[in-house]
Amino acid sequence: MENQRLFEQIVKPGAVVYDIGANVGSYTLLASFLVGPTGRIVAIEPFPPNLEYLERHLALNRVSNVQIVAGAAYEADGEVRISEGASLSHVHLDVNGSFQAKSFKLDSLVFKNKYPIPTMIKMNVEGAEYSVLKGAKKLLEERRPLLLLSTHGPQVRDECLRLLASLGYTLQPLDGKTSADSSEFLAQVK
Repeated sequence: MENQRLFEQIVKPGAVVYDIGANVGSYTLLASFLVGPTGRIVAIEPFPPNLEYLERHLALNRVSNVQIVAGAAYEADGEVRISEGASLSHVHLDVNGSFQAKSFKLDSLVFKNKYPIPTMIKMNVEGAEYSVLKGAKKLLEERRPLLLLSTHGPQVRDECLRLLASLGYTLQPLDGKTSADSSEFLAQVK
């Protein structure tokens, strides 16, 4: 809930928001409203059942400023395997996963495929955060989007924090804990 309040405070009209791990679209719908008709949302989701719900939610709400990308943001262009977890919100990369999804670097999406350049990225990808950030290194170095980052596990968190710090980002824990104990961060270049 705290992340949602922060999201509402920092997403401004006209912004371009990437919702990586869009799931069924709760943040996508909120971002669509917040950025208004001049803003854009790129909703990235690899899991087919979630994509169906996402598309249905956008249609029911008559949303026209969202572009859905069916696939997984990752450190390489190609394909990955994914597995579903205990719920639709716990889909994760898994070499033995039962679903195959297209993968792409965010750098490829923006610089090669000419998607709009994000001013903000919301990322919740169930443990693949470091891989996604490695595939966005040029974007992070050159365009400096704000990140609302959920990490899953201490090793992934530490790798993400090191990479972002090396790119000049400062990280603010969002759950009242220290950086060493937190799993959710606001990352920005000041």
